[in-house]
Order: sequence, then structure tokens, then C-alpha cells
Amino acid sequence: MTSSRQKDDEIDQLRAKTDFLNPSISADWAKKKLMWVPSEKDGFALGAVIGEPHADGTIDIELMETGERQRVSSDDCQKPNPPKYDKCEDMSMLTCLNEASVLHNLKQRYFSNLYYTYSGLFCVVINPYKRIPIYTDTIAEQFKCKKRKEMPPHIFAVADEAYRSMLQERDDQSILCTGESGAGKTENTKKVIQYLAYVANRSMVKNRKTSVDLDTSTNRIMGQLEEQLLQANPILEAFGNSKTVKNDNSSRFGKFIRVHFDSTGCISGANIEFYLLEKSRVLKQAPNERSFHIFYQLLKGLSKVQREHYLLEDSLSKYKFVSNGDSKLAGVDDGAEMKETLNAMSIMGLNDEEIGGILRVVSAVMLFGNLEFSHENKNNDQAVLLNDAVAQKIASLLGVNVTELMRAFLKPKIKVQRDLVHRAQSVDQVNFSVGAIAKASYERLFRWLVHRLNKSLDRTRQQSVSFIGILDIAGFEIFETNSFEQLCINYTNEKLQQLFNNTMFVREQQEYLDEGLEWKFLDFGLNLQPTIDLIDKPMGIMSTLDDVCLFPQGNDQSFVQRLNNTHSQHPKYVVPEIRSRSDFAVVHYAGRVDYQSEGWRVKNMDPLNENVIDVLKTSKESLIVDMWKDIADVCSLSAADSTSDTGVFGSRVPKKGMFRTVSQLYKEQLARLMSTLNNTNPHFVRCIIPNHEKKHGVLNAHLVLDQLRCNGVLEGIRICRQGFPTRLPFQEFRQRYEKLLAPDVNPAGFMDGKNAVYRIVQYLEVDANLFRIGQSKIFFRSGVIAEFEEMRDQKLSALIESFQAQCRGWLGRRVMVRRREQEVAIKILQRNGLAWMRLREWQWWRLLTKVKPLLEVTNKDELIAEREQELKVTAEKLRRSEVFISDYKQQMEKMDEERLVLKTRLDAESSERAEIFEERSRMAARRDELEGILEEVSKRLEIEEQKAKKADSESRKLTEMVRHLEENLEDEERSRQKLLLEKNSIESRLKELEAQGLELEDSGNKLSKEKKALEERCEDLSSRLIDEVERSKQLVKAKARLEATVAEINDELEKEKQQRHNAETARRAAETQLREEQESCLEKTRKAEELTNQLMRKESELSQISIRNDEELAARQQLEREIREIRAQLDDAIEETNKEKAARQKAEKARRDMAEELESYKQELEESNDKTVLHSQLKAKRDEEYAHLQKQLEETVKSSEEVVEEMKAQNQKKIEELNETIDQLKRQKISADKAKSSAESDNENFRAELSNIASARLEAEKKRKAAETSLMEKDHKMREMQSNLDDLMAKLSKMNNELESIQKAKSADETLNSNLLKKNASLDMQLSELTEASEEDRRTRATLNNKIRQLEEDLAVAVEARDDALDAQEKIEKEVKEVKSLLAEARKKLDEENREVMEELRKKKEKELSAEKERADMAEQARDKAERAKKKAIQEAEDVQKELTDVVAATREMERKMRKFDQQLAEERNNTLLAQQERDMAHQMLRDAETKALVLSNELSEKKDIVDQLEKDKRTLKLEIDNLASTKDDAGKNVYELEKTKRRLDEELSRAEQQIIELEDALQLADDARSRVEVNMQAMRSEFERQLASREEDEDDRKKGLTSKIRNLTEELESEQRARQAAIANKKKIESQISELTEKNEASLRQIEDLSRQLRKAQLGWKDLQLDVTEARAAMEDALAGQRDAEKRARASEDEIKRLTADIQAVSSSKRKAEAERDELIEEVSSLRASSFSNEEKRRLEAKVIDLEDQLDEEASANELAQEKVRKSQQQLEQMTADLAMERSVCERTESDKIALERANRDLKQQLQDAENTAVARLRTQINVAEAKVSSLEQQLSLEEQDKMRQGRTLRRMETKMAEMQQMLEEEKRQGESNRQAVDRQNARIRQLRTQLEDTEAERDRLTNKLKDERRRAEEMTDLNETLSRDVSLLKQRETTARRTPGLIGHRESRRFGSNTSLARDEFRGSALTNEMSPSDRPASRLTSGTGSQLGNTDEDRDSVRN
Repeated sequence: MTSSRQKDDEIDQLRAKTDFLNPSISADWAKKKLMWVPSEKDGFALGAVIGEPHADGTIDIELMETGERQRVSSDDCQKPNPPKYDKCEDMSMLTCLNEASVLHNLKQRYFSNLYYTYSGLFCVVINPYKRIPIYTDTIAEQFKCKKRKEMPPHIFAVADEAYRSMLQERDDQSILCTGESGAGKTENTKKVIQYLAYVANRSMVKNRKTSVDLDTSTNRIMGQLEEQLLQANPILEAFGNSKTVKNDNSSRFGKFIRVHFDSTGCISGANIEFYLLEKSRVLKQAPNERSFHIFYQLLKGLSKVQREHYLLEDSLSKYKFVSNGDSKLAGVDDGAEMKETLNAMSIMGLNDEEIGGILRVVSAVMLFGNLEFSHENKNNDQAVLLNDAVAQKIASLLGVNVTELMRAFLKPKIKVQRDLVHRAQSVDQVNFSVGAIAKASYERLFRWLVHRLNKSLDRTRQQSVSFIGILDIAGFEIFETNSFEQLCINYTNEKLQQLFNNTMFVREQQEYLDEGLEWKFLDFGLNLQPTIDLIDKPMGIMSTLDDVCLFPQGNDQSFVQRLNNTHSQHPKYVVPEIRSRSDFAVVHYAGRVDYQSEGWRVKNMDPLNENVIDVLKTSKESLIVDMWKDIADVCSLSAADSTSDTGVFGSRVPKKGMFRTVSQLYKEQLARLMSTLNNTNPHFVRCIIPNHEKKHGVLNAHLVLDQLRCNGVLEGIRICRQGFPTRLPFQEFRQRYEKLLAPDVNPAGFMDGKNAVYRIVQYLEVDANLFRIGQSKIFFRSGVIAEFEEMRDQKLSALIESFQAQCRGWLGRRVMVRRREQEVAIKILQRNGLAWMRLREWQWWRLLTKVKPLLEVTNKDELIAEREQELKVTAEKLRRSEVFISDYKQQMEKMDEERLVLKTRLDAESSERAEIFEERSRMAARRDELEGILEEVSKRLEIEEQKAKKADSESRKLTEMVRHLEENLEDEERSRQKLLLEKNSIESRLKELEAQGLELEDSGNKLSKEKKALEERCEDLSSRLIDEVERSKQLVKAKARLEATVAEINDELEKEKQQRHNAETARRAAETQLREEQESCLEKTRKAEELTNQLMRKESELSQISIRNDEELAARQQLEREIREIRAQLDDAIEETNKEKAARQKAEKARRDMAEELESYKQELEESNDKTVLHSQLKAKRDEEYAHLQKQLEETVKSSEEVVEEMKAQNQKKIEELNETIDQLKRQKISADKAKSSAESDNENFRAELSNIASARLEAEKKRKAAETSLMEKDHKMREMQSNLDDLMAKLSKMNNELESIQKAKSADETLNSNLLKKNASLDMQLSELTEASEEDRRTRATLNNKIRQLEEDLAVAVEARDDALDAQEKIEKEVKEVKSLLAEARKKLDEENREVMEELRKKKEKELSAEKERADMAEQARDKAERAKKKAIQEAEDVQKELTDVVAATREMERKMRKFDQQLAEERNNTLLAQQERDMAHQMLRDAETKALVLSNELSEKKDIVDQLEKDKRTLKLEIDNLASTKDDAGKNVYELEKTKRRLDEELSRAEQQIIELEDALQLADDARSRVEVNMQAMRSEFERQLASREEDEDDRKKGLTSKIRNLTEELESEQRARQAAIANKKKIESQISELTEKNEASLRQIEDLSRQLRKAQLGWKDLQLDVTEARAAMEDALAGQRDAEKRARASEDEIKRLTADIQAVSSSKRKAEAERDELIEEVSSLRASSFSNEEKRRLEAKVIDLEDQLDEEASANELAQEKVRKSQQQLEQMTADLAMERSVCERTESDKIALERANRDLKQQLQDAENTAVARLRTQINVAEAKVSSLEQQLSLEEQDKMRQGRTLRRMETKMAEMQQMLEEEKRQGESNRQAVDRQNARIRQLRTQLEDTEAERDRLTNKLKDERRRAEEMTDLNETLSRDVSLLKQRETTARRTPGLIGHRESRRFGSNTSLARDEFRGSALTNEMSPSDRPASRLTSGTGSQLGNTDEDRDSVRN
């Protein structure tokens, strides 16, 4: 009782105390029109509307808290909810859903210590900032397996919902804890893991209790797994958490924890993934922040000896890295935390060596900050180490040489040409290198630690079925200084919020539309995609940062400049003010965040000193080596140096593809995370931070409102209320509810699911607005399914109760039949006993009993002879039985062997069948794939033909356009020369104007202003002339690009034609292959059907064998039964022998007695010689009888001894065998006796409890009746009081006018009334406390007696006894009458009350008239208020005041009594219900107890009968002994007594034999069960062995035929391998040719570089040589295109070779498999030669041989196809070789042409060299990308093949473990599942191929877009030319005007500034053309356009010119 009360108290902490509603609050809410108005302090304040709305839409509001009046807009006001919705657990149930109501509800719950609240489909939690005891195991147990509505909101409820959904739906689940930093995400994540570990562990314990075969070690491991899962968090927090300004335990990394579960729901393993560790915190922390916890724990938690071991000191100030932040946390002991961390490491399985290595690395990281460097001298910047003590410590901790380590820092190696030299570093460079190594060391330690934890949590032996993922990632962060880490964190939160929005709003509504529901799509305006695109899309922030990292000249300022140029107009990108310290800002969903870009380039590249890494790789510590072993894609520090081309550590410049930036890695990792989350069923927990001060009980309303708006809480509630959150498929809905709730609605037979579901909901009378029926599912609004579940539970309860009643009735009837049979038997025994008692004293009966044995003496010899004959027959039967048993055992052994053989054969056939099914699915997938490819190729051919036609027409248009552009360029050149002349003339004219200005000084300021304007205009004209020159250059470049584009289009056209031809060829080949595949598939299908038929035959044979086995089992049981009978006869004989021995002993004793008597008789005879002849005759007769008896006894004893000796020898062994069984039965009997005794005691207890329950029930019935009578009387009285109350109300309405005068006279009464209201509220609170106390009392009543006793204490005199209860009722009636009179007097005086108070009272009474109890309470409160108002209103007379006080006191007493009585009535009702329930339970217990009692009484009666029988036997023996003693004088009587004793002994012997038979029957039952199991096992074993033997024979014959064909396959395989080697050689040859071409190209480029310095000398010959340059460039492009085509063909041939290699490997695997089968068949033949087979088995084997030969033929045909493919590939290689030779000749010809052009055009080679450099770089990049893609595809293919082989091996291992037929069938099912998985894999492969096809189409689209872009560029060039022409004409006009009117030039020029804008716009348009190039050229192009003419002579400008 105490534990249950404790559990209720703990759960009550989570529930809102809303059992009693304050009447004053309800009245205020009902009377006043309340509204929420905005408030700067509290967000929203509650106010009452005063008056009517104004015309301008405003209203007057009086604030309820302060009384202040405001005028606000009605649009800003929001409606409140009724008071009954205060502290609502699910905010979707609020009637008025708005921000104010949600905030008010959260505030109320927060200040009531209720921190969890449901918000529709997700949970909202506010950080309490204190420890609360609501996460104990007791509370976790309360939440287990509970529905959501049954328990209050809690994180355990969310975790349990996810766990149950995973078990029921078998879908992966995820729990996402999101929110800002400091909102409590990490703590809630830990609680989720705690609950999962608890509930999954308990489930495992239950499974372990029910299972007998579970391994103990496995239990221990699994128990350890839950503990390890809980202990992983302290380790991660120590190494990954830190103190920030918002959170003392902020996670500075993200983690995603997968908890894997097996099919039983137990935890089978876990793994952890982490994201973006903030490693920069190792070096520096912001003010009031700390570094990671482990540094402080290490210094505070280790002893002095341990610190010395790790070379540490005890002061934080001595370590630079950790001394610049706050070192202490409030309420946290770092020393204790260190102990907890070390304990957690031990639990996770880390050994001492690993823990020591971890602590050494942490110590070394801290010591890195203490390294100090300085300049060698003033004239030398070389860095030197000031003190090597710290360096020696670091080297010792890391296990490296200190000299090598410092040399790597101070003088790293660089490569100069081919030599490695040491280069000195500056102090800044060394410090940067040290910091980078420290950060990287800590990050890699963290990565290693997570990997080690995953290794400990991995349980490979447990098969994972599904998982629950818990995401805890850094929350949204807005700091004063936001850097690259904050951008990544905020970007992650944007993605998660988008996932939430998509899940809650988009997916939900999309499913409605997909299912065809009538739904209007609601747009909540929560799309975050623009912000995400701004960050991660091409040209976004991260992409731009990556581009900056790829160029040596890039820096943080250029990065910001490019962002501003690109995204200044983006709605989510903000360019900050000039005074702001930030560089740019992004508008996230949580607000605007200002970012500073300082150091972003270096952070993104994350450069490291490679020399130091090489030193660390040679460490003696294994942990250090493991940390740095995978360091392939690290960027060196040279990449971070942007000041020079050489860098710090060498001349290497990072190129694209050589390393991967941090942003790229993080985007990929985040993409994988989002993919995982999208594939799970998410459960969201929205964490809210209440304040930034980290104080408990403080809630910043505006802060909470901002988070609610950003998190979409209101929208989530709205979609939950308006939508249909619950949905079920038709079949599942019917399966769950049709049979129970609507059994007869749907007719028998098939019915469409949609119609059936509609009929069900119509039958259940569900409101049409509460559900919708889609295409495959039925949708319900929130709460409908819960009602269905309640109805279903009630129906199930009723069915179970009915079933239990029927079971009990059947049991009772069976007991009654047994009792009737016992009654008949008892009557028969009684009748016979009475008859015997009447006869035993009858002398004739005695004479009969004495004479009858004498008559049977003569039959003894015959009986003995019969017994001996029976004994011989029995011995013979026993011998035959033993022989039969031995033969049967041999047969069983033989059958076991046959069963094993059959089992092996069956396993092999199953594996073959699985392989055939897998091959069939593969062939089907291949067929579908080929069909799809054929269709796609056909479509592509049609599209390509259309494109070719379009390309021809476009090519003609472009040629014409190029001609026009050339003409325009010539015109522009002439105009440019004219402009130059005009410029000179203008300059001369300006000089003249200046002279005129000096001469005309008297004209004053006007002329000076005109002069200034003219000077400015001249400068503008000069700059514009320069721009015109630049534009002309750009036009020339554009012309060259267009010419190159035309050439490329022509090339692409040729390629398209060639591709179309190739596609047609591929289509024909695909059709041929498809036909072949279809034929092969049909053949495989036929073979599969044959195998299926063969399997069915095997099953039929197995069933026949099972039937024979059952027959043999029955025969064996018959034999065993005969053996038992023989044994029983033997036992009878033994018992009889023993009895004979006892009889002989007694007879011997009787003989001695008779000898003594004979001697006495002789003496008497000698003494009485005078006796008569009769005496002598009698003596002779007695002697003769004595001799006869003695002889008979001796013969009997002798024969018995002989029989006994013979039987002893025969039965000794059998007796020994049975002894053990008998001992076991004895033990069972002892246990049964114990159970019987316990059952008897339980029976007694049950009877006592039944008697108590019966008495309590009678007492409860009596009191219930009394309470009901009292309740009826109370109801009558309450109705009378209500009528009186109505009368008073009528009077009150008349008194309102008089009350108005009293109101004016007594204004002070209002304050008194408020005091009275407060007192009333306090009384109400007391009443609520009393109500709660009564409820607590009800809960604590454990038994009915305690409840009755407490009820008597509460009711006092009224319920103390029945008579007292009646007296109390009469007394209460009298008191009620007095109360009525007092109420009447009090209500008469209510005319002095305030009218407003009375109106409020009237409304309150009207609302509470609905319930009788509330009416009485309200009436008493109204009376109390009236009394207090009267007391304060009328103070004139002391006697009236005294009387009123007495009335108030009496009324209060009566009110208390009435409330108490009402409570008693309610309790009595509840008690009545409880009593009825307990009565039912008692009846049930009574029935169970009666059943048990009947069973026990039957057993007891049987035992008593046995005892009575023994007592009767005992008395009988006593009587016989007395009779023997009384008749010892009579020799004849002695003989009779001896016979009687013998009969009695025989009877005892028969009873003992009967008992032995009963024991043997029990033993026989056990033996029968055991023998049945053994027989089944033997039968199965023999069957399997027989099948295995036949299979081995089949395999032997088949493998003989396969041996020769395998040799042929081997030869063919070798030929294919040779062909493959030849193909590889050709591939290498092609690669060498490509490399030669590349080298030649590079050589030509070097020659071009030598000739590139004379570019400007050839300007006069530009026009003449332009055509030659164009032709040369086109030829070069043709050569490069040919080279690319050759490379593509080479890659295609490589792919074909790989595919053929895979086919060869498949053939090899089939060869190995065939060889293995051959060996197995040879073994089987050798094992089966000794046995013969039936004709049927031979025919079956021959058929199998034929099948195997067919398979071999198919494999040979497949091999021929593979050879054909190899030949085709060789032909393709030869064709590609010829093409490559042709391309080489073309390249050589091009090279000669190029050399000839170089002699003539030396000045133009500089531009050509730049263009060629760009093309070569792009080509190399494409080659590298293609090679990387090919290698990745090869790796993927090898991994897939390994996966398939591994799965095949696993499948075969699983199939070989079948032991019984049922397991074999289950294995077949699992085999089918694996086949489906294979089909899924093939489908995945098809999807992959389709993706590749889509990529090809995307490439084609890209080419089309490129063509469109070229066309657009040509149009833009035309527009630009026209614009330039207009500008030239304008310049001419202006010049003319300037000459004519010099004074007006400034004015007109100011009006003509618009042309500058147009020119700038055209200039931007021209720069945009340069931006649309390859990604590698983009940055240079943007730099060119951004810097203008200042960069005209730089390398970047030349790049843009070439592009």
C-alpha cells in the first residue's frame, strides 16, 4: 500500500491540479468580456473590454492585474480560453488557439512545475534549470505500455510511443530533440536513452524467464549492453561538452545515436555518429566560457602521483589553452566528474592502456599551448624554441623523438626540384602550426573515442531488426561573434526545421491529396528552402568559400566581396551597415545572425603540418598511430598561405580534387543524416529556453514567443486539429475492429475494402466530419481511434468473461459428475460393510468362513503348478521381448542414419532451389533492365534525331551570326580609331576652353563651374574611351569564343551522329541479348518447376515415412505395454514369493507351537491311558494332518525359493533400471505432497478470506442501502431548498432598486467585499484540499475492511452503526430544516447587498443549477457571502450583529457537515461500486477456490479412504489375532486361522500390487511421452538419412557426367583470362598513348610560353592572322575532342572488361561449386555403394543426372556467350586503337600546323597558351574525375559481389542448421524472404542504372542548355554592339555640341549621365557572359568583372579574356 501510494504521488507531480474550479474566476470570466492584449513585459496581459468598440476599430481595455485602462486595436486582441482549460496537457484541445493562449498555458504549467506539454503530434518542454525527481525507474515503469491519453506529458511517453511503434510497425523510428542552445536537448536525449534501456532490459528479463535454452553468457552481455549504453553519455559529455554563456553543459558537437533492437524488442546494439566538433575551442574561448570539461576534470580529479605520471601541474593558470576562460561551474565538482568519467570508461570496456593513452593525449594538447617561440635575432625572422622542457614533456607523452618533433615545427622539409631541404619558419607560422596540430590531435582523439565506444556497443551476434535514432545536435546559436562554426550549426538547424515543416505540413497534406481526400492545401509560410539554398547551393556561401580556398590569391575579404556581389539582392542575405563589425548577415528562421569572416578560409581548409604528422605516425604509442593512420585528404599549410605561390611548406598549390574542405565533408555528412531521418518515422521534442540568465522560475515571455513562432508550434497544432492525424489501411482497420465492433455488417465473401470500411463506420454511427476515406486508407481526426480502442477493450472484456464463465461451468459440471460417481461407490461400500457387520456374529457365517479355506487346501498343488507354468511362459515372453527390443534398436539406429542422409540431401536441394530462385530473379531483373534500356535507347534515338536536325539549322544560323559579328567587329575597330582621333581633338579643345576660362575670369563663378564640369566630363570621356578599348578586346574574344562554339557544335553534331549509330548497334545487341535472356529465363523456370515437383515428391515420401514411423511407434508402444504387463507379473510373482516366505515363517512358528501342544497332548495321553478310543483316533488324525501340513509347507517353501532364485537372476537388472525411475517418481510424489499441503493451506486461507469477504459484503450491502435511502432523502431536501432558492431569487430581483441606494451610501463595503472574496477563495482552497485528502484516503484503502473502517471514522456518529446511522440521518434532517430557516432569514436581509454582487451571485447560481451537489455548494457559498455582506453592511445594532454571527457560525457548521455528508455520499457510492467490483472479484476467487477445494477434497477423500481401509485392515488383523489366541486349544482351528492369515496376506498383497500398478501407470505415462519423442526423433533421423543417401547417389552420377565438362570449362576460362589479359594490355597501351599525347601537348605548351611575350607587336597583323588562329584553335579543339572520345571509348571498354571479368568470376565460382558438388557426390557414391536402392530411387537419380547435364549445357552456353562478348570487346578495342591512331595522326598534323602558325603569329600565342592551359586543366580534371568515378564504381561492384557472396554463405549456413521438419519449413519461409531481399537488391541495381541513364540525359540537357547559352550570348553581343554604336554616335553629338556651345557642356553632361548607367548595365551584361563558364573559371571571371580596368593586365584578367 505504501509503494502504490508513492507511485501515485510521483505521477501526481506530473498532473495539473485542476480538480476544483475557483467559482470567482469562473464568474469573472463569464461576466466580463476578457481579451488578451499585447504587453511589453509579459507578452500578453488579460484585460476586460469596457464599452462598445470605437469607429476606428479600437476598444477600451481594463487590465485585470493593474486596473490600468488602455485603448488598443481590436486586431491586436486575442480571445482567452475558459478557466477549465488552464494547464491543459495538450494544447491542440484549446478552444481558442492563438499565441496568447498558448503562452498563457505554458506559463501556468511552467510555474506549476509542469515542464512537458503536448502540442498536437509533438511535445514541448521548457528547461526548468533545476533537478526534478520525475525520471526514476518507478515513473518509467508507470509509462510502460500506456496509451498517450492515459498518462501526463513526459519525455518517457514520447520514447514509449516510439518504442511501441517500432515493435508494432517494424519501422525505424527517430526522436529529434531540437531547440536553441541551453534549451535542454542533451538532458532529454539522456532520458530517452535511459527509458529505452529500462524498458528493453525488462523485456529481455521476461523473455529470459520464459526461455530455458538461453545462454547465460548472452544474458550477461545483454545486461551489460544497457549499462554501457547509459555510460557512453558521460564520456561524450566530458570530451565534447563545454560551458557557454547560455548553457553550462552545452554540447559542442552533434550526435546521432542509433539504438538497435532485435525481433523481441530487446536492445541488440548501438552506434554513435558525431558531427562538427568545435575543435577551435581547444585553443581559445570567449569570455565567461570554458574549454571542454575533460581538461578541468583531468587537473582536478587526478591525484598528485597521477598528475606527475601525465606530466601535469595542479594549477589551471599554468596552461595557456585553458586559463583564458571561466574555470568553475556552479554546483559541479570536476574531481567527482573525473571519477565518473573513468568509471564509465571501465564499464565501456576500455582497458588501462587505452585510458592512459587518452589521458596522455589530453595532457599533450594542454602542453602544446605552453610552447614558446621567439625570433633568432633582430635581423632574422627564423623561430627558435625558448625552452625545450615543455617540448620534452610533449614528446614523452606522444611517444616521439623531441628533436624530430621540434625540427618538423621549426624547419619542415620542402621539395626543391627533386631534393628535400629544410626551410626555417617564422614565429607566427610555428604558432599557427602548433595550434593546428593541437586542434587536430583533440579532434582525432574524439573520433577514435567514438569509434571505440561503437566497438563496445556493437553486438554482431544479435541480429538487428530495427532501430530508434536519437538526435542531439547543437542548437541554434546567436553570439556576439559568430564564425564558421556557428554558420554550420545554424545551417544544420535550418535543415532540421525544414524536415519538421516538411513532415508536419507538406507530407501530411500531400498524403491527403494523394489519397483523394477533399482538402485545400494550406500554406503556413514556413518554407526555409531559400535560406538553405543561400548556404549550400552552387554560388552559395559554402560553395563560394570552397572556390576561395582553391585559389592561392583568395582571402577572407575577397570571399565577402564575392558574396556581396552575388547575393546582395537575396531576401535572406543582408549586407551590414558600415559601422558594424560583421561582414555579412543571414536571416535564419530564428532571427538574423551577423557573421564575421575572419579566418574562414583557413578553417574551411583546416591545414596541417605534414612533417609533424609524419613524426606522429612513427610514435611508440599505438593510440597515436591509430589516430593518425588515415590522413589521406589533409590539406597542407601551403594551401592556407595566400601571400605567395610557393606557400610555407613547399610549392604545391592545392588543386580541385586533391583535398576536401570542411564544408564539403560536413554537407555530405549532413546529407546522410537527413537521408536517414527521412527514412524513419520522426518524433519531435521541441525544447524551449525560458530565459538567458539560467534561473529557475523565470520565464521571458518574448523569448518564449519567438521560439514558438520559429518552431511552428501554432501551425503544428492547427494542422493537427484541422487535419486527420490518424490513418489506417483498410485491411488493418477491418482486421482490428470488424469482428468485434461490427460483426454482421459486411456479408460473407469478397467485398471491396473501401465499401467494407464505410459500412463499418456507418454502423458505428461515426460523425461524417470525424473521418475521411481515401484510396487505400481511412483517416480519422484526433481522438476517434481512442474511442474505438475503448469500445474494443470493452467487447474483449465481455467475451473473456463469458469464456471464463463457460469454462467454470464445465469444470463445475465435471466435478459434480465425479461426486455423483463417488456417492454411488460410497453407498455400495456402506451397504456391503453393513451386511458384513450383520453377518460376522452369525455362527453359521463363522462356520462357513472356517470351513471354506479347508476346502481350498487341496487345490494348492494345482495352483503352484499353474503358477510355475505361468512363470515359465512369462520368462519366455520376456526373452522374446528383449530380442525384439534389441532388433528394434538396431532398426532405429539404421533409421537415424538414413534420416541424416536425407537431411543432408534436403539441405543441398534447398540451397540449390534458393540459388535457382535467385538466378531466376536475377534473370527477370536483367530482362526488365534490358527492356527498359531498349525503350530508353529507342526514345533517345528519336530525340537525338530531332536534336540533330535542330543542331543543323542552329549551326547554319550561328555561322551567319558569326559572319555578321565579324563585320560588326570591323566596323567597331574603325569606330574605335575614329574615337581616338576625336579624343585628341577633344583634348585640344579642352585646352582652348581652359585658356578661354583664364581670359574670362571676370565672368565669375559661372565660368569656373563650367570649367569644373568640363574637367570632370573629360575625365569621364577618358575612362569611357579606355572602357571602349576594353570592350573592343572583349568583342574580339567573344568572336573567338563564338567561333570555337560553332566548331564545338559541329563536333557535337558529328558525335551525336556517331552516338546514334552506336545506339542503334547497342539496341540491336540488346535485343539479341534480351531474346537470349528470355530463353535462358524460360529454361530456368522449367528447371525450377521440375525442382518444385521433385520437392513435392520428396515431401510425399517424407509423409509416407512418417506414417510408417507412426505404425512402428504404435507397434513399439504395444510391445512396451506387453513388457510392462510381464514386469507386473514378475513383480506379482516376487510379491507372492515374499508373501510365501512370510507365510512359511508363520507356519514354522505355528508348527513349533503345535509341536509344543503335541508334546503336551502326548503327556496328557500318557497320563490318561484310560481315555477312550476316540481320543486315540483324534490323536492319529491330528498327527496325520500335522505331517501333511508340514510336508506341504516344506514343499511350498522349497518351490518358492527356487522360483525366487530364478527370478532374482532374471530381474535384477530390470529392477535396477526401474529404481531410478521409481526414485524420480518418489521425488515427484514428495513435491506433489508439498503442493498438496500448500494447496490445503491455501484452501484454508481462501475459506477464511471467503468468509471475511462474505461478511464484509453483507455489511457493505447494508450500508449501501442505508446510504441510498439517505441520498434519496437528501435529494428530496435539496429539491425543496432549490424551490426556496428560486423564491429568494424572485425577491432579490425586487430588491435591486433598494440596493442601489445602499451602494452609494457605503463605498467602503467594496474593500470589505474583496476581503470576503479572498477569505472565500481561501475556504475554497481548504475545501479543495479536503477533497484531495478524501481522494487520497480513497486511494490508500487497500482492502474492504479498511475502507469500511475509515468510512466509519469519517461518518462519525452517522455511520458508526446502522441504528446510529438512522439517528444521524434524522439529526441531519433536523439540521437541514434549521439551515433552511436560517437561509430564509439570511436571504431576507440580502436587500442590503450590492446589486453587482447579487447579479454575479444570480449568474453563478444559474450556471450551477445543473448538478445537485454544485447547487448545494453554491447556495451555501452565496449564503455565506450574504451573511458576511450583511455583517459589514449593517453595523447599527449589536444584537443584530451578534445574531448574524451566530447564524454564520451555525451555517458554516452545517455547511461543513453537509459537505462532509456529500463527500460521504460520494464515497459511499464509490465504495458501493468498489464493493460490487470486489464482490465480483470475490465471487471469482470463490469459484476458483471452490474448484481448488473440490480437487483437493477429492484427493483428500481418496487419501482418507485409503487410511480408513488401512484402519479396517488393522482392526481385522487384530480380530484375527484374537481369534487365533482364543482357538489355540483347537488344532483344527489353528489350521483354519493359518489359512485365514494367508488369505489376509493375499489381500494385502493384492492391495500393494494395486498401488504398484498405479505407480507403474504413472511411470508408464512419462515413459510413453519420452518414447514418443524418441520415436519421432528416430523417424525423422531415419527419413533424413534415407533422403540424404538417395541424394548422394544422384549427385554421384551427376558429378561423373560433369567432370569432363568442368575440364572444358576450365580450358575456356583460361582462354577468357588470356583474352582479358590482352584487353588489359590494350588498355595500358591506350593509356600510354594518351600520356604520350599529353606530354606532347605539354611540350607544345612550353614552346608557346616562350613565344608568348611578344603579343602586342602583332596588333597591326591582327585582322590578317585572325582566321588562321581560329582554324588552329578549331583544329586543337578537334584534337582534344578526339582525345576525349578515345578516353570515353577506353573507359567503355574498361567497363565492358570489368563486366566480363565479373562474368568470368561467376563462371569460376560455378566451377568451384561444381567441383565441390563433384567431391561430395564422389563421397556419397563411396558411402552408398554398400547399399542398394529401389527402382524408383534409381529413376529419380537418373532424372536428376539429366537435370544436372542440362544445367551444365546451360553453363556451357553462358560461357560461349561470355567468350562472344570477349571477342566483341576485343574488336571494339581494335577499333578504338585504330581510332586512337587516327586521332594521333590528326594531333600530329595539328601540331605541325600549330608550329607553322607559331612562326607567323608569335604575338598571338600568349592568349592561345592561356586558353590551352585552361583546356588542359579542365581535361585533366575531367580525366581525374572520370578515373575516380571508375574506381569508385569498381569498389562498389566488388563490395556488392562480396556482399552477395557473404549473404550466400550466410544463407547456406542457416539452411544447414535445420533439425526438425517444422524448422525446415520455417527455413523455407526465411529463404523466401532472402529471395525477396535479392529481388530488392536487383531493383536497387536497376534504380542505379536508371540513375546513370538519367545522368546521361542530364548531360545531354546540359549540352542543349550550353547551345542555348551560346545563342543567347550571340544575341547579347549583338545588343552590345548596337549599344556601343549608339554610345559612339552620342559621343560624336556631344563633341559637336561641346565645340559649338562650350558653356553648356557641364549642364548637358549632367543630363546625359544616364548613358553611364546603361554602359554600366551593358558592362555587367558582358561580365555575366564571362561568368557562365566552367566552375574552375568562375572565380577569375568574377574578379575580372569586379575590379574593372585595374586588373586588366593581371593573370585573372587574362583568364577572363581567354574565357
